[in-house]
Amino acid sequence: MDFVIPLDEMTIEDKLAAMERLWEDFCRNPESVPSPTWHEDVLLAREKQVQEGRAKFFKLLPKETKSASEKGADRFSSSSVSWGKDPPPGWRGPRFG
Repeated sequence: MDFVIPLDEMTIEDKLAAMERLWEDFCRNPESVPSPTWHEDVLLAREKQVQEGRAKFFKLLPKETKSASEKGADRFSSSSVSWGKDPPPGWRGPRFG
């Protein structure tokens, strides 16, 4: 299917809503979304680092501390975005992480 998306005419909010709808569609059938060919190589290399004791691990933040992705999500919350109209139907804001 070949179609044109008028990206130059879309607002940031419109583009984020479009991305969200695409992501929701991918999530309905995740097994149908192919993994990139390089992905297995990266996972195998990381597994090898763990086995060889060369992997570095980082402590996760406690639940009461906002993660970097949550802080980023705050930038796009409905209270911080000036829609000029109601958000698109089904809009729940971007998801990070």
